[in-house]
Amino acid sequence: MGQIVISANNLTKTFSGKEVIRKCTFSVERGSIYGFLGRNGAGKTTVLKLLLGLLKPSAGIAIVLGLDSVRDNEAILDAPEV
Repeated sequence: MGQIVISANNLTKTFSGKEVIRKCTFSVERGSIYGFLGRNGAGKTTVLKLLLGLLKPSAGIAIVLGLDSVRDNEAILDAPEV
């Protein structure tokens, strides 16, 4: 198994009492190519914002390049490309 560079564990996001992301869990290995598909309004952009630390999850955790997306979001945004 390769090095995990993106990890989402039970990511949940609620806006005004409405759960828009529910327990999203996945991981991506270095060098892999993943597609993130879904209809309009499915939450693709919201998940990406959670990974980058642009939004704070209501529950769960996201780790990008070994950094916590909430605590270390500036370092994630400043990270060189992988």
